[in-house]
Amino acid sequence: MSEFSQDISVVIVNYNVRDMVDNCILSIYKANNNKFNIEIFLVDNNSIDGSVRHIKEKYPEVKVIANDKNIGFSKANNLALKKAAGKYVLILNPDTVLEEGTFDKMIAFCESDKTIGAVTSKLILANGKLDSACRRSFPTPSVAIPRMLGLSKLFPKSKIFGKYNLTYLDENETSIVDAICGAFMFIPKSVLDKAGLFDEDYFMYGEDLDLCFKINRSGYKIYYYPEVTTIHFKGESTKKTNLSYVNNFYGAMNIFVRKNFTGVPRVLSFILRIGIFWRSLFSYIRRFIKYFLFPIIDIILLYASLILSVKVRFDIFPNKDYLIIITVYVLIWIILLAMFGLYSKKNFLSIKKTFNALIAGFFINSSITYFFNEYAYSRGVILASTILSLVFLISFRGAYRAYLFFVSKNILLKKINLLIIGKQRLNQNAEDKLNSKYNILHYEEIAVRKNIAELEEIIQINNIDEVVFSGDYFSNQDMLNLMWDLRNRNVSFKIIPTGKELILSKLNMRSFDEVNLVDIEYNINNKLNIFLKRIFDIVMSSVLLITVYPFLVLLKKGFNKNLPKHFSKLLLLPDVLRGKYSFVGYPVWLDTNKQYIGKKGLTGLIQLNYNEDISEGEIENLNLYYAKNQSLILDIEILLKSFFSFFKNKYFMAAQNFLGFEKPVIELEQKIAEMRKMSDQLDISNEINKLEIRVNELRKNIFENLTPWQIVQLARHPERPYSLDYIYLMTENFIELHGDRYYGDDNAVVGGFAKLDDKTVMIIGQQKGRDTKSNIFRNFGMPNPEGYRKALRLMKLAEKFNKPVITLIDTPGAYPGIEAEERGQAEAIARNLFEMSKLQVPIIVAIIGEGASGGALGLGIGDKILMLQYCWYSVISPESCSSILWRSWDFKEQAADALKLTSKDMLKLKVIDRIIEEPVGGAHRDHIEAADLLKKALIEELSTVSKIKKEKLLDNRIKKFGDMGFWKD
Repeated sequence: MSEFSQDISVVIVNYNVRDMVDNCILSIYKANNNKFNIEIFLVDNNSIDGSVRHIKEKYPEVKVIANDKNIGFSKANNLALKKAAGKYVLILNPDTVLEEGTFDKMIAFCESDKTIGAVTSKLILANGKLDSACRRSFPTPSVAIPRMLGLSKLFPKSKIFGKYNLTYLDENETSIVDAICGAFMFIPKSVLDKAGLFDEDYFMYGEDLDLCFKINRSGYKIYYYPEVTTIHFKGESTKKTNLSYVNNFYGAMNIFVRKNFTGVPRVLSFILRIGIFWRSLFSYIRRFIKYFLFPIIDIILLYASLILSVKVRFDIFPNKDYLIIITVYVLIWIILLAMFGLYSKKNFLSIKKTFNALIAGFFINSSITYFFNEYAYSRGVILASTILSLVFLISFRGAYRAYLFFVSKNILLKKINLLIIGKQRLNQNAEDKLNSKYNILHYEEIAVRKNIAELEEIIQINNIDEVVFSGDYFSNQDMLNLMWDLRNRNVSFKIIPTGKELILSKLNMRSFDEVNLVDIEYNINNKLNIFLKRIFDIVMSSVLLITVYPFLVLLKKGFNKNLPKHFSKLLLLPDVLRGKYSFVGYPVWLDTNKQYIGKKGLTGLIQLNYNEDISEGEIENLNLYYAKNQSLILDIEILLKSFFSFFKNKYFMAAQNFLGFEKPVIELEQKIAEMRKMSDQLDISNEINKLEIRVNELRKNIFENLTPWQIVQLARHPERPYSLDYIYLMTENFIELHGDRYYGDDNAVVGGFAKLDDKTVMIIGQQKGRDTKSNIFRNFGMPNPEGYRKALRLMKLAEKFNKPVITLIDTPGAYPGIEAEERGQAEAIARNLFEMSKLQVPIIVAIIGEGASGGALGLGIGDKILMLQYCWYSVISPESCSSILWRSWDFKEQAADALKLTSKDMLKLKVIDRIIEEPVGGAHRDHIEAADLLKKALIEELSTVSKIKKEKLLDNRIKKFGDMGFWKD
C-alpha cells in the first residue's frame, strides 16, 4: 500500500484575487480530467474580496485554510504543505491557468529520473511572451553583478551576462537550471521532506529561490520543462505597492545572500550586498521622485519665477545671498501648497487651491520684508514672482488637466481592437460607452469555422490588441498555443471566469440597460446648467456665424459644392442662435415628446455612438445618461470628440471605401489635405485652389461618362444612404411598424407612418446593413415573404386611413433561400403586384440603390416611378446574367451594357417617370443634400398625383404599366 493517499497535492496562496483563483482552480480540474487523485489547498491570507466564501460555495471539495491576517507567502504555503498527502506537490500562484494534460506530463517526466527535485513549466505572460523569471541562476557575484549593471538586458544572449534569467537558453528545450519561479513548482513530496519547507524568514519574494537552493544542496536537480505550458498573469496576485515592494524584494535578496553565501569570500559577499543596497536605494529614489514629482516641479517653477523677477528688477542674478532669500520664499510657498492640500491625490490638480495658496504666500512673503530685514528686498519682486508663479503653476496644472481630460475621455478616439470569444455579450453602461477606447468585435458573430486556426487569422487580419476568453469555446491547450504563436504581435490575453458578467471598464455588476430611478433630478433641467448651456450656444454660434457660416453658404450655394455631412450640419447655426437647436442634444431626426432630455442638437451622445442596429432601448439610455449628467464640460467633451472623429475618419473612410474609377479624385483630395497641413508654414493657397478646380473638373468628367457597370458599383457603394437614412433625414415623427401578422417581422423591410413636409404618409423601404453584424440582421437587404406581407399590411393600413404610400427600393433581390420558398416567396411578391395595382391611395416609388428582379418589383407598382441618378433597375443582376449567358461572372460588364439598366435607359424605355439628380460624386458624398433632392421630388410628385381622383388614378396606373416596353409585329 502506498504511503501517499493522493497522487498530487496542489497548494495555492490567495490574497484578494477571487476571480483569478476561481479560474486557476477550474483549470486544475480541466488539466486533471479525473485521471489522478488530487487534493487542492487554498490558503487565504485574510482577503476582503469574498474569496473564501466564493471558493467554498463553488468548489466545496477544495480544502480552504483561512488566515485572520496576511502571514506572507512562505508561512501560508507551509500551512498546507504540512497537511499535503500527495506523492507530488504543485505549488501554484492563483494568477495561473494550466493546460490540459499538465499532470500526465509532469509525473511522467519526474518518474523518468529519480534525481529530479523540482520542475517548472514554460510560463507565458498575458502578451504571449515567456516569463523570464521562470528559470534563474542563483545570485552569485558573477551572476548578480552583470544584472545590477544592466548588462543582462543589453546582452541577453550572452552566456556571461545573461545568466540571471538564463536568457541565452532555448525557450523550447528542457534545461537544468539553478532555480525556478514560485508561480509553478512541481516537487516530489519525498524531496520536499528531505530538503525542508519554505524558509519563513521570507515574507514574499526570494523564498522560491531559497527552496531551490536547499533542494539543489540536497543532491537533486532543478528543471525547466517546456513540454508543459502555463499562463501566468504576472503581478495580479502580488501587486507591487511602491515602497513595500522594495522592502520585500530587496530585503529577501539580502536575506538569501546572508544565509546561503556564507562561504563566499568576504570581499565578493560585501560587493554583492553593496550591489543589492544600491539597487534598492535606486528603487527608493525612483519611487520617491515619482511620489514627490509635483512638489519638485512646483519648487522648480517657484525658483524660476523668483529668479526671473530678481533678474528683471535688479539684473544682478545669480547672487549667493539672494539664493538663500529665494529659498526661504519658496519654502513658505511649498508649505502653504501642502497645507492647502495640493499634494493629496484628491486636490493635486486644483487650480482654485493653487491660486489661494499662492496668494496667501504673497501676503506672508510680503510681511517678511517688514519684520525680517535680512530677508527683505523689493516688494515689487514679490508681486512679480507671485504673478509669474500663478501663471506657471496654474498653466502647468491646467495643461496636465487638459491632457488627462483628453486621455480619460478618449477625445482623440484612439481605439483598441478588442475581441470577445464566447457567447456572452459585453455589458456596457452609458458612461463606459462615452469613455470607451475599445472597438469591440464578437467572435461569435464574425467566425464561420470556429476553430483555433480561424481565430488566429481573425486576430491577425483585424489587428486585434486584446483578446478576452469567456466560456469554454477553446481548451486551455488551444489558448496557450495561440498565445505562444502570437507572442511577437503584442496581443494581450485575458480570461473571464464562467458566469462572470462582461463589463468593459467597471468592476461592478451594473448593466447598460439599468437606469437609476432614484435620481429623478436631471442636470439638464438645472437652471444654472440651462443658463450656461444657452450662453455657450449663443457665444459659439455667434462666432461661427461670423467666421465659418458665410463660407459654408458660399461653397454650398455659390459654388454648388458638396459639404461633408459633419459640416453641412453647421448650416443650422441660425437655428442654434435662435434657440431651436443646441450644439449638443439628441438627433434632429429623433422625434420625442420627452421634455426632460433637452433640445435637439447638431451632435450628441447618440450621434457619436450611432450605428445601424442601435436599439430604441440604447437610444433611451444614452438620452437618460446625457440628461442626468449634462454639464458644460460634458458638452465640450462631446463636441471635441465629434470634431476629432471627422478629421480622424474623413480620409481614412475615403481611402477604404472608394471605387476604382474614383481613385484619381481621392488621391487628389488626399494631396489637398496634406497641402493644407503645410499651409501654416508655406503660402501655397494658389496651388491648393488649382488642385481643387482640377478635382471638380475631374469628378465632373468621370461622373458624366460612367459606364453601366460603374453605375452598378456606385449603387452598391457601402457609404451610400439607405432607406432609414433617407427616412430620418426627409421626414419627421417616423413611427416604425413591425410584423406581417402571419409569420414574423422581416428586418430587411422597414416602414411606418411619418410626416413628409406637412403631409402624413406611409413610407416603406428595403434596408441593408453597413457591416457584418447589421447585414446579417437586415439579411443583406433581401426580403423574405414576411417582408413583402408586412409591406402589404402597411399599405392596406394607409389605404384605410386614406394616406399616400411611398416605397424606397434598394435590394439585390428577394431572398432565394429554401425556407423563403417554403413560406411562399413567389406568392408574396405576386400578391403585392396585384394589391398595389388596385390600392386606392397614391403610390410613389423611388429607386434609391439597387433594383433587382422581383425583389424590387414587389414594392415597385406605383403612380409615379422615380429613380436616383446612379442606380440600376433590372430583371436580373449583371453577375447573374453573365453567369447564365457566358457561364462565368467575368462578363458582368458586357451584361450591364446589354441589360439597359441605368436611369437614362429606364427613362428612355418609359419604365420610370423621372430621374432625380444626385450630389456630384454620388449620394454617398453628401447624405443631407441627397435626401433634400429626393424629398423635393417626392413632394412635387405627391402633390401632382394627390389631385387625381381615385378612379382616374387606378386607370392611369394600369395603363402606365400596360404601355411599358416596345415590340414589333
